[in-house]
Amino acid sequence: MVEESKTGDNSSRLSIQIEGMHCASCVSSIENALKNEDGVIKVAVSLLDEKAVVEYDADRVDRLKLEKAIESTGYRAKRSVMTMSIAGAESESDWTKIEQALMRQKGVITVQTFPEKRKLLIEYDQDILTFKIVKKVLRELEFEPDEAEGVEGDRESLARDKERRYYLSLFTFSLLLSIPVVLIHFHVLDSIIPSEATRMLIMFALATPVQFIGGYPFYKAALRAARHFKTNMDTLVMLGTSAAYFYSVATTFYLTGSPSFYDTAVLLITFILLGRTLEAIAKGRTSKAIRSLMDLQAKVAIVLRNGEEIILPIEDVEVEDIVLIRPGDRVPVDGKVLEGKSSVDESMITGEPAPVTKTAGDSVIGGTVNKNGVLHVRAEKVGQDTVLSQIVRMVEEAQTNKPPIQRKADSIASVFTPVVLIASIATFLFWTLIMAVEWTLALNFTIAVLVAACPCALGLATPTAIMVGIGKGAQYGILIKTGDGLETIPVIDTIVFDKTGTLTIGRPTVTDITVIGELSEDEALGLIA
Repeated sequence: MVEESKTGDNSSRLSIQIEGMHCASCVSSIENALKNEDGVIKVAVSLLDEKAVVEYDADRVDRLKLEKAIESTGYRAKRSVMTMSIAGAESESDWTKIEQALMRQKGVITVQTFPEKRKLLIEYDQDILTFKIVKKVLRELEFEPDEAEGVEGDRESLARDKERRYYLSLFTFSLLLSIPVVLIHFHVLDSIIPSEATRMLIMFALATPVQFIGGYPFYKAALRAARHFKTNMDTLVMLGTSAAYFYSVATTFYLTGSPSFYDTAVLLITFILLGRTLEAIAKGRTSKAIRSLMDLQAKVAIVLRNGEEIILPIEDVEVEDIVLIRPGDRVPVDGKVLEGKSSVDESMITGEPAPVTKTAGDSVIGGTVNKNGVLHVRAEKVGQDTVLSQIVRMVEEAQTNKPPIQRKADSIASVFTPVVLIASIATFLFWTLIMAVEWTLALNFTIAVLVAACPCALGLATPTAIMVGIGKGAQYGILIKTGDGLETIPVIDTIVFDKTGTLTIGRPTVTDITVIGELSEDEALGLIA
């Protein structure tokens, strides 16, 4: 997903979703590639949010160059896709006309037409291009589009759920095969499988699928990074487990009698897959607060046009439309009351529990709840311009913002992988040349250095805390603008509030019980119940 907004006369801010990041060195590689682009002013890459926020000079660099910079590091920018059926397009020239008109629209990346199926596929920048804009373009050409079939709504949530299920299935698969490998390696099953050769063959048969199916994500990511002359955490995992596995294969078929490391390879892959599963779960939870804020937005609105009440998707409501809001409805847009009188619950914005009376001339905010009267409201702000959308955007930017401690951790992690590779080679040479031990033992130490030193925790600890903290705050109505602000909270000793209404929930609760007489507190509570 790519979201673009203007920040100055010739500067823009771009938010790009990125696939494949799993460690702080991934973050550092992407940040450095983007910073090296001429015209880039500021870059912040969030590991857990899988997003890069780039502030840049629009006269010197564009979105495509920034995406290519990301792809040069071996990662891929996510793009949104919508498909729709088209009525009225009969000839090849009709489809050519449609394709050319859409390609002229801002936010359209690619257009594919399928005349035989009467379908259209558009790859686009979400939040720059909408189905409403596409529909308008097509109608100007006198073609009628059906509702979009693949508009990206909860795409991010679905993608993260898919990622969680993927890693959970790989972890479960690897764990089930790893357990017998470990039992055989530590001679627990010697009475059942007395032959050493048979035990080695069974471990080979069980470890091979773990190495190449369970370890597939690590091989894929490491080789992708290698194609761009980069290293990352996956490089360490791939080298460490491959060394253990292929040496063990050699001991099974050629170096008979030598110890094997099948258990090392399968357990390393299994435990790191467990870490990836937990990471995917954390990613889903950190975006939950954002989704709960977005759920406050009404999905449809009743618009008055030519004296008729028309129910429209919220995306189709335009500025200056007259919206009818009934008791119990969420206010769909920011606007001004033209007719009617009602009380509106604005606690989601102000924190004040008491409803606010609204009459003609008063402003209302999208996402608030109309209580008891009917209101006619003129839409003044819709879509991404509403107060609620701005709050969501602010929380997203705060989650991407890095405090000083995270910047320090990322700078260390950026050089961590090559340092670990050098350290592992030095370990092998030290134990073989200076300590003069068997090379198999030196290999074991080398594998331990390669995998145990993976900088996962270094890169994940701070962003996890920031995203959970800011997301949890947003859930309770506390909006934290930057990660720096979150980092200063432990040293705050005074908080000043503008009024007590923001601290109350508008209904009484029992805080203390004082019993007068011989009854105990438990007996009194029993009688009250």
